[in-house]
Amino acid sequence: MSESAAFGQWLRQRRKAYDLTQEDLAERVNCGFETIRKIESGRRRPSRSMAELLGQALGIPAAELPAFVEFARLGSGSPEPAAPASQEAPVAPPLTPPPRRRAPLDLPVFRTTLVGRTREAGEVGDLLARDEVRLVTLLGPPGIGKTRLSMQVAAAMHEQLADGAVFVPLAAVTDPAQAGAAIARRLGAKEVSGQPLSETLKNYLQGKELLLVLDNFEQIIPAAPLVGELIDACPELKVLVSSRTALALYGEQQYPVPPLALPDPQARPALDALTHYEAIDLFVQRARALKPDFRLTAATAPAVAEICRQLDGLPLAIELAAARTKALAPAAILARLSNRLALLTGGPADRTPRQQTLRGAIAWSDDLLDAADKTLFRRMAVFVRGATLDAVEAICRLPGAPPLDALAGVTSLLDKSLLRDTDAPGDERRYSMLWTIREYAEEQLVAHGEADAIRRQHADYYLALVEAAEPHLRSAGRDAWLARLDQEHDNVLAALGWGLAAPERAGLALRMAGALHWFWYFRGYLSEGRDWIERALAAAGAERPTAAGAKALDAAGRLALLQDDYAVMRPRLEESVAVWRAVGDDQGLAYALANLGIATAYRNRDVSAGGHLLIEEAVNRFRATGDQWGLAFALDLMGDVTGLLGGDDLTVALCKEESLATYRELGDQWGIATELSELGQLALRQGDYDTARTQLEEAVALEQVAGDRWFAAHSIRSLGDIAWHQGDLARAQALYNESLALYRELGDTLRASAALRNLGHIARDQGDYGEAAILFRRSLRLVHDLGNEQTVALCLAALAGVAALQGRPERAARLFGAADALREASRGLVPAPDLAASERGQAVARATLGEAAFARAWAEGRALPVAEAVAYAIRPGDDARQPAVPLSSTS
Repeated sequence: MSESAAFGQWLRQRRKAYDLTQEDLAERVNCGFETIRKIESGRRRPSRSMAELLGQALGIPAAELPAFVEFARLGSGSPEPAAPASQEAPVAPPLTPPPRRRAPLDLPVFRTTLVGRTREAGEVGDLLARDEVRLVTLLGPPGIGKTRLSMQVAAAMHEQLADGAVFVPLAAVTDPAQAGAAIARRLGAKEVSGQPLSETLKNYLQGKELLLVLDNFEQIIPAAPLVGELIDACPELKVLVSSRTALALYGEQQYPVPPLALPDPQARPALDALTHYEAIDLFVQRARALKPDFRLTAATAPAVAEICRQLDGLPLAIELAAARTKALAPAAILARLSNRLALLTGGPADRTPRQQTLRGAIAWSDDLLDAADKTLFRRMAVFVRGATLDAVEAICRLPGAPPLDALAGVTSLLDKSLLRDTDAPGDERRYSMLWTIREYAEEQLVAHGEADAIRRQHADYYLALVEAAEPHLRSAGRDAWLARLDQEHDNVLAALGWGLAAPERAGLALRMAGALHWFWYFRGYLSEGRDWIERALAAAGAERPTAAGAKALDAAGRLALLQDDYAVMRPRLEESVAVWRAVGDDQGLAYALANLGIATAYRNRDVSAGGHLLIEEAVNRFRATGDQWGLAFALDLMGDVTGLLGGDDLTVALCKEESLATYRELGDQWGIATELSELGQLALRQGDYDTARTQLEEAVALEQVAGDRWFAAHSIRSLGDIAWHQGDLARAQALYNESLALYRELGDTLRASAALRNLGHIARDQGDYGEAAILFRRSLRLVHDLGNEQTVALCLAALAGVAALQGRPERAARLFGAADALREASRGLVPAPDLAASERGQAVARATLGEAAFARAWAEGRALPVAEAVAYAIRPGDDARQPAVPLSSTS
């Protein structure tokens, strides 16, 4: 026994002799009861001052305190304490712990080490150390590692309890009536003739300070009352149960066993840090047991990490996958994980069938379900990454079937560890399955012939959701609906995919794709949105020349405009306009005309091309239909087009002010704030900083009251522009960082990239060229992934300017050439500050290289394909290099 465990055991006995709870003793020595619990469990030693307080609280005479403190701190010394001063106090037990009476702990032998679970074992041990906790149940799905965790806890507590721990394996017991006999055999309790076995167990356990570990209890749940009887009759008994189902006993503490720790897929930890994650460490250890030369390398690590993620950190699944490394490389295992249950077989031959295959482990749980739970279990496989209770109720009951008590069913499956629950926005909960369990349930759904009917209801439900969300995405209530669609993103895409899988369902997919346009727009999922819309249009057939088709065409054109894809943008918007005219929907036609007008203006940049006229027609139609919101929207675009085509600022302002007045009539705080923000930006471009600041600050206040963080981020960024132009770099940096944080919270990648570029400008102006290059590269990576070529060109030019300032003129010239070619192809506009910085950088590079060398490097850059230009720009080179040109000389 360790010294700390010896003192902890003495402390527990002494405390109980004084009839004190852990909380009582903690209060007397002025510490938390968690501290007392850890000392008693041997997991912590008391400090010298705390040991003195403990001695005083427990009646140790002053003359014996030094020896007591030595025992508490070091485990040495064995002074006998005097009897308590109070005549009513019980006689204290001897200071030295009693001799061990426990038998050796008999645990199943595993030939492999346990990976991880240190935190979980500590938490379960802390629970069991609490006086009021008598029963802890480890809960989890098949293969999560409940047995191994219970063994680890038993081994740790065996030394802390006078009578140790006894491990009772129950996997082979299928009759609840035999549970008592199995426990008695393991304890060595002899049955007494004529006495119920439960009484024999109570008599045997009476007075024993013992941990009884009952493993694999799920198939004998009806025997749970016996456990309750033993706990009630034996005050010193603690029980640890591992089960897929809770025992539902009074006082039961449930401990859901989590999956093994996994790296965040966005974090990309260093290679040497990967094995600190339990899931990856387990894979590597089990792979090496079969293939001793297996190593985690830069080539294998991404596949191993993704395997562990796709297997949800489930230990049994990871072990079975690792067993395949004898024949397959990690990348090949990953490629085969689309059918997990077929791959994850072939565990050790000396383990039970359900431990040799994941399918067997899950089937074992399925077999224990009643008919109602089986039905709900297989139908919930339709959900991808979970669902709310409302969705379960709406989707999982088939027409004509008996009523479905979704709450009772979900609760039952949670109790049986076949579902997990997580928080959702608001007060809702979400219920989901681990992927491997979902795959098994999906097989059962197909086998029972219910797949088509349940998937139809799933698709109808999520179509109704996205169509209900669509109008709210154009209002100040946007954030809540965006968050809801974020939660249901995987379900929505699953419904879209199902709709596209058969021609007769194309109309459903078309409606859903069109309704999701604003979600994809605000979240910056431009490529994803375009792909789904184009697939829906291609499959639409006779549905294409309908209102649903016109809406999807309009959405396709608008998203193409954001990615500068003019070859697709114009024909989609023109077709949308034609279809809206044909179906006679003036309101839909007005929106399509407005979008076509702004797209035409951006593409052609001249009045004769008709962009202005198209938006004028949209304005007139909105006036005719009485759609005030649409009118305000079109007037706003009219101002944008007027400015784009070189119109005077007064005309632009008049359009924006009329739009603002219309929003004020509607009481639309979002629209008011939007127009104030745009008028502020117009004043900023004119150099009227005071007016700009006033309008933008009013816009921010309205946006924050309305809860519209998306537009608030825009206005805050524009306030940063004012500070930048006025030379207040510290304030500009703070405002840009504030807007960046909002964009990241909202998941708006496109605008986050713009804020990063703004911060790069600040770092450059502060003379920190290395930091500026890092920020510009981060911005470039984001916009390149989104396919926004105009912004890619701005990032390339910004990096070129920094390269010139760092004394790298040849790199600068190539990047300037690449930026120029891309800007020309995308017909992108260059904001005035970017243009000025670009001209300064080019002047520096020309002066350093000479005109001929600059022209050669420029031409090389112009000839680079976009992907190669981006790759070249992202390669950092020596960003920390001392700049050859002071910033002041470029001003």
